[in-house]
Amino acid sequence: MGTATYHIEVATWPDDRTNIKSIRRKVFVIEQGVDSKIEWDGKDSQCLHVLAYHNDEIIGTGRMQANGHIGRLAVLSNWRGRGVGKGMVSALIQAAQRDHNFVYLNAQVQAIGFYESFGFVADGAVFMEAGIPHQRMELHFREAISNEDLSLEIKDHHGIEDNYQALIELCSSARRSIDIFTPDLDRRMLSRGRFINVLKEFIKISPKSRVRALVHQPAIPIRYDHRLIELSQDYSSYIQLRETNPEYNHYPYSYVLVDAKAYLYRPHAAEYSATLEFTDNVRARHLHNEFDEIWNLSDSISGIKRLFI
Repeated sequence: MGTATYHIEVATWPDDRTNIKSIRRKVFVIEQGVDSKIEWDGKDSQCLHVLAYHNDEIIGTGRMQANGHIGRLAVLSNWRGRGVGKGMVSALIQAAQRDHNFVYLNAQVQAIGFYESFGFVADGAVFMEAGIPHQRMELHFREAISNEDLSLEIKDHHGIEDNYQALIELCSSARRSIDIFTPDLDRRMLSRGRFINVLKEFIKISPKSRVRALVHQPAIPIRYDHRLIELSQDYSSYIQLRETNPEYNHYPYSYVLVDAKAYLYRPHAAEYSATLEFTDNVRARHLHNEFDEIWNLSDSISGIKRLFI
């Protein structure tokens, strides 16, 4: 097959699911030992798929979720190293550039160099997924705004106090929703008086005002009588907290998202270096979709009522 050629086509789940599942079963379930319950995650019907063909033979597949998450890239073993995976990634990136500012993926560690060749950059620490070490990587296509407006619209913040002022500015603008994605409800930011007062004013705006927080390690804020947890007991119809589904605890970043359109984003939750953004609607929509997905898979935090009565 030294001179054999292939081509890439966009596929749809309803029409091509048999071929897509066949390749992924061979590569992931049989060859790599991935649990079939993990492989078939129920998201395929909402994804853009590609298939790689050699004549009429299916030799590879990949997908991209609506939030720009590229994944499930699989190439039959006898076709690896022949450019098939590169062709599929290129096709998915080209499709993403119509609607996204960036795409991301969780690369198996041995494939990091492959994705770096496209310009993907590692983000965060290596983590385990389905028993295999992975690395989150991102590829940014363009800025959301013009260069002349960059200094006005995007604000970089460093240090606790600078981050705190950005948080107050962001949440003071909220009219419908505030979503918080955090490892431990950072007390130095989210348990301070001015922030709590901003939340109290926010929930007065409308009966539909909503504050949601996903907390990876709730035992920490519970132990220290966190004021946001206490506030959630007083305003339980407005403020809800859930313990993040463990599948997502490896995400290194944290963010506060307002009205699904503005956000304060820290690439590394343990560091006070953040971007406050009011105009990047594409990234905000990605964060909103991600938050909703994780929220629906997460459970209410236990033990709060017992400690705060």
